[in-house]
Amino acid sequence: MVSQNRYCKAFFIFISTLIFLLTAQTPLYAGIVTTTDIVEAQTHEINREKLSALLSRDDVRQALEAQGVDAANAQQRVNSMTNTEIQQLAANMDQLPAGGNLSTIEWLLIIIIIIILI
Repeated sequence: MVSQNRYCKAFFIFISTLIFLLTAQTPLYAGIVTTTDIVEAQTHEINREKLSALLSRDDVRQALEAQGVDAANAQQRVNSMTNTEIQQLAANMDQLPAGGNLSTIEWLLIIIIIIILI
């Protein structure tokens, strides 16, 4: 009886250890976050906020409504744009003249943005 109890206890410890080892979680791997990654993330957020602020202006909202574009819909589309699209749009908006001559590339960009917004 004593030896049977000893084997039963050893078997229980063996099974418990086996279950623990089989259910142990896989190790987590952390990557290095560079300064460039942090700056890019902040830049994307700043550009997104800049476009959102632009769309919230009354004159821009009126111009969009005059063209038949709902400002809330335009805001949703800006929110759904990828970081690359936001970066390209923000970079080109800063380079566009307030009025005057636009190059062919700038006209194409404006047409593409209007198509995206519609």
